[in-house]
Amino acid sequence: MHRIVFSLLFIGLLVYTSPIHAREQSEKIEVYHIDEAKVIEEITPTEGVRLEAEKYLSNISGVYKKINPIPKKGFIVRIPLHPPLKVQNQWIHTLADEVNIFYPAGEDPYIMMYDDENNVYFFTLNRNKLEFTKMAKYLGITP
Repeated sequence: MHRIVFSLLFIGLLVYTSPIHAREQSEKIEVYHIDEAKVIEEITPTEGVRLEAEKYLSNISGVYKKINPIPKKGFIVRIPLHPPLKVQNQWIHTLADEVNIFYPAGEDPYIMMYDDENNVYFFTLNRNKLEFTKMAKYLGITP
């Protein structure tokens, strides 16, 4: 009987601590270098980055139409959004809790996001090239 109680307590402890640990990892902005196939930098999110990500999401100009959306060279920046941001346009109506900005070498940036049912979407952006460069420099990358 004691073995069963301790086993259930141990399983319950594992179940309840795993999401907490995963949440802690997802709080950081991650800069992924595609050429090196690794995260090269983790940054604590600031309100400025959140506002910039909100600008990106509000300036979606279309659906990204390339067959393979993952570039061979460049960077991917994953920005967690807590609390989630409402995204509403002609292509999607959802809450975004994370946005991934792709900075492919030699091309304009674009974004990837998930809807509330975990469907993935790629969108082009209607932004000034200087604004993309500003965000990239803040994150320590040169697209």
